[in-house]
Amino acid sequence: MAMASYGAMRIELLTRDNYETWKIQMRALLVKNDLWTYVGGIKVKPELIDGNAESREACSKWTETDEKAKADLILCISPAELKQIKNCVTSRDIWIKLEEIYQSKGPARKATLLKSLIQLKMPDTGDVRDHLRKFFDVVDKLSEMEIKIDENLLSIICSPNISPLPPVEKNTISLRNREVLRDVESKGSESAEFVYSCNTEIPIKTALSSADAQRWLNALAEELKNILKNETFELVNRPAKKDCIGSRFVLTNKYSPDGSLLKNKARFVARGFSQKPGIDFGETFAPVARQGSIRIMAALSAKLGTEIHQFDVTTAYLNGTLDEEIFMECPAYFKEILEQIIVNEKSNNIALKA
Repeated sequence: MAMASYGAMRIELLTRDNYETWKIQMRALLVKNDLWTYVGGIKVKPELIDGNAESREACSKWTETDEKAKADLILCISPAELKQIKNCVTSRDIWIKLEEIYQSKGPARKATLLKSLIQLKMPDTGDVRDHLRKFFDVVDKLSEMEIKIDENLLSIICSPNISPLPPVEKNTISLRNREVLRDVESKGSESAEFVYSCNTEIPIKTALSSADAQRWLNALAEELKNILKNETFELVNRPAKKDCIGSRFVLTNKYSPDGSLLKNKARFVARGFSQKPGIDFGETFAPVARQGSIRIMAALSAKLGTEIHQFDVTTAYLNGTLDEEIFMECPAYFKEILEQIIVNEKSNNIALKA
């Protein structure tokens, strides 16, 4: 963010999106420098009288001070916006010109604000609070012009997790042979809510030594049982001269929309470290829906006035087809989890899922 510094004061450079805050800060700076009376039109340029040395001196002094005010204004405007004031002569002319451009409530100004609202996206390394401040500044300006934005549309536009649509020519998917896939029973729901949640990973050693150790052990057993049921691996001795991928369990707490604990969740994952930057570092090999596809489906639903229902498929990634032979290390506590599966099978604590 570009800033102009005046001693201890720092003023954000004027852009097409921050005029209201810039105006407040700029006026404060001009008042501090005893220049606001020139910009505000309180002190007007004295009339020049031919042959009168006193009037000539007064005009010269007024012009000199006004040039200082003009310089302060120009130094606090971003280079991209300087073209708007290229024909302005005095500091007062600059101030009025900027008001006409940025405080206008005509169709052009409305279109500019709506365009900036739609195109406003938070960068990957940006500050969420700064993004939301800019977003709702534009919304407030539109509200002042009696343009009301639907709350559902605001939620979609404001969401930082929705990526831009991919190019149409790249939006193709090659289908795999699904005849060999197992039927997976899905859990449907009547409605879906988009909930922002922050799940913090819990170390497996900490989880199994806590008061909820049994619940975590059951979650681990359920995850491993699903993998066993799909017959995705077989236990073998570690082969010689073969690279083995590390593995581990990732534990998180899953919360319901009201903030209460919904379930203890365990997922078996590869430790990675074998992918190389620039080759396959950014690739994902799980058969999950692309964000671009979800956006297109949401847009079609909004256009056709239909509802979207969300459902969860347990261990959906196991339905993919793997052609390569891969060796993986057994995760920590593998033996204890297998023993828990046997215990749960005997006591019927874990429901079978096809």
